[in-house]
Amino acid sequence: MILSYQAVSKITGLSRSTIYRRWQSATDFPAPILDERGRVVGWNPVTIECWVKARMEERSR
Repeated sequence: MILSYQAVSKITGLSRSTIYRRWQSATDFPAPILDERGRVVGWNPVTIECWVKARMEERSR
């Protein structure tokens, strides 16, 4: 299963442009799966889930 931009946006609460910006700026946002031309196909659901859990743990500190 691969998550689309729309699914990642819904899960994380981030807009498409924010997701792209965070990924491009080499922050802690998970890298997407790319096709052979370098275009975004989607994201691995496990990496997105781990990212969300880590953000929640940071907030609870």
